[in-house]
Amino acid sequence: GIGGGEVEAVRRIRHGRVRLGMGMDEHVRVAEYHRRFPTPLQWRPPTDGWRKLMSKRERQLRRIQDKQQRWDGFMDLMQSGALVQNYTRRGFEVVQTPPEVQSQLQTVLEQKLRDAPHESMQSSTTLMMPVTPRFIHHGNEQLLTSLQPMHEAWSGQRLQPVIAYGMRVYGNGSTLLMHHDKVEDHVISSIVHVGHSRDSDPWPLAIEDFHGATHEIELSPGEMVLYESAKCLHGRPRPFRGGYYASVFVHYKPVDWKLRKMDVEYAVAPSWVDMGSSSADANLSLLTVAGTGLSNPECAHGWCDLARASFRPAQVSSPDLAPDGSSAQYSDALPMIVIGALGLLGLWLRRRRDWQRGRRRFFTVDGGGMKAL
Repeated sequence: GIGGGEVEAVRRIRHGRVRLGMGMDEHVRVAEYHRRFPTPLQWRPPTDGWRKLMSKRERQLRRIQDKQQRWDGFMDLMQSGALVQNYTRRGFEVVQTPPEVQSQLQTVLEQKLRDAPHESMQSSTTLMMPVTPRFIHHGNEQLLTSLQPMHEAWSGQRLQPVIAYGMRVYGNGSTLLMHHDKVEDHVISSIVHVGHSRDSDPWPLAIEDFHGATHEIELSPGEMVLYESAKCLHGRPRPFRGGYYASVFVHYKPVDWKLRKMDVEYAVAPSWVDMGSSSADANLSLLTVAGTGLSNPECAHGWCDLARASFRPAQVSSPDLAPDGSSAQYSDALPMIVIGALGLLGLWLRRRRDWQRGRRRFFTVDGGGMKAL
């Protein structure tokens, strides 16, 4: 990734009424943009569908009159469309959760659901719901270790564990705006669906792939979706109907990952201030930006592409694409049985490590040998 910069300077200044968030004015930012990018950034991967989708979104953003919304939208666009590279051919894959992981999480859910406290969501702009979700703690570190081989096999990258949070238990009426995850460290991720109430209607995850198509994925308990969460726009625009819906969110980043929020701020071209004037763009659906979330207020459920979405991902027959557009063989072409086997290997390694730790607790070295404590 592109290095340099802190996550965000403490001191903020305003360009007009726009919070740029870097502690410098727009002239300084533009000078750094030209230094870093002597030639314009290109959409990547350079598939026809991805380029069309990103170009359409740029035209939609140029119709936004509110400068703060437009700036936030261009930040989001440059992160997903140009700066963050793709590691897989499609951006997501549905796999089976390792049985032991699912069994452990299901047990925790059943034991703690009734008394689970509500989560603090004070800073969230992507979660739009009448009631904040409940939160159930589980063994986050163990889950990260157990699932890491699956994520590495799928992405083809050595990964650094970041966080596994949840279980998050959503209630009736919950929706999530379409959004991207944090560029700093939510890069290769998964949603592990643990369970939902019997009265629940399907609550699909909407996600865009690297060919410009939108998919709606309905997960069953014991299934998980691997996805490139800082690059693929995703959310749950349809309101949830049912008693509860419980999932865990798992995040990793490549070991050499260097992108920060400031890198994204520098990547926004100076032309972000220009309003669109093409008569052809007048027919585009209205796009609004709320913090990190996007929506189409004129369309059903706040997202127009749901009307054209495929339900449950289909097999992609197009060539695998490297980040530069050349042909490549990505790890998500591996049979899912291989990825599943790697998940089981991670569980075995964790159990072996735990056994060794336990053995060290009960034995100590005495002279030339060991004796029981």
